[in-house]
Amino acid sequence: MILDETTDVATEKQLGIVVYCDAENLNLIIQFLDLVPVCDNTANGLCGALKASLQAKNISMNNIVGFSSDTTNVMFGSNESVVALLKKDYPDVVTIKCSCHMFHLCASYACLKLSTSLEDLVWNVYAHFSRSSKRFKNFEEFRTFCGTPVHKFLCLSQTRWLSMESVVNRVLEQWSLLHLYFTDYVESKCDPSNTAKSILQSLRNVF
Repeated sequence: MILDETTDVATEKQLGIVVYCDAENLNLIIQFLDLVPVCDNTANGLCGALKASLQAKNISMNNIVGFSSDTTNVMFGSNESVVALLKKDYPDVVTIKCSCHMFHLCASYACLKLSTSLEDLVWNVYAHFSRSSKRFKNFEEFRTFCGTPVHKFLCLSQTRWLSMESVVNRVLEQWSLLHLYFTDYVESKCDPSNTAKSILQSLRNVF
């Protein structure tokens, strides 16, 4: 079983429950089980929401053989946590920290050692085109002229794990075209905020 908290667009907290079940044929089946509204996001509150969801579906807690989640204190803390409460009542449950989340944390801390200019560049490039259909149309004309593949720029996400690589690769793919576009854009003095000038300076930075 995997648990994760989320906050929806109405800023209401929810608890997502996913199960890996092996009912009859020894095949791994991944199934979304429930999305439970939670008012209390403490370990006790989350455990209570989990138990209530399983009880409503006539599933015994004794059926849980493994548990995984992200590495937050409320989930995996040594004292008051969902894992600690589960282990107290069901000591045989195998608990494993989410490997994807661990990799994400490693990559995030490694990126802190890099210059923020890279992140600023990919953010600014995405924002430049996402906020103006006119700018994007002008860029499309440059693409047509240069014969560059038509791919949208990707938004760097803080919650979408390891998204940096895809975002950077997309910018690298269109690097020469971006350089050409922003050179023209800056020379035409269309941007009073100087953001485009900052983007161009980054594109001209050999390092």
